[in-house]
Amino acid sequence: MLDDAAALGIDFLIDPMTAPERWASRDEVAKTAERMNRVAALAADRGIRVGYHNHAQEFHHSFDGVSAYETFVAQLEPSVQLELDAYWAAVGGQDVPALVARLGDRLKALHVKDGSTGYDPFKTGEFKPELLGQVVAGTGEVPLAAALDAASSLELAVVEYDHVPGDVFAAIAGSVAFLAERGIR
Repeated sequence: MLDDAAALGIDFLIDPMTAPERWASRDEVAKTAERMNRVAALAADRGIRVGYHNHAQEFHHSFDGVSAYETFVAQLEPSVQLELDAYWAAVGGQDVPALVARLGDRLKALHVKDGSTGYDPFKTGEFKPELLGQVVAGTGEVPLAAALDAASSLELAVVEYDHVPGDVFAAIAGSVAFLAERGIR
């Protein structure tokens, strides 16, 4: 995969998801961090950066008051970048702007995704897209403006929906307009 990415000129790869059970113990979190660190070293040899994208499950467990996600981040080499999905972090019970601030310069991409935060399919084990309540950025329960303000080294603001009722292109246009109002292209 790294060879193919290098041949295509891709310089930033994101691990999109790790299974929920990998966040339930310190040992599994450590193994996940070790895997990311190994891949980052291999990728660096090809001029590629790697990062990790969260969902809600990384926040279901904590160790000594620190979420499994932040326990993971603390074990990553500085070269491993982060792509925070603000919606899923909020669903996972996080104060998203405070989390963004704690992640500091490691945070390179932010999923600017909004909606209601009361339904967590990673806890129920049953994914019902219509219950996500995802809406145009800036119109839901996720404090996106404050999260963007807290980001110190953001390179990418990513508009994404897992499910949006109605016209997805109108929703994308609305989210892009939210970013444009904030001076983000």
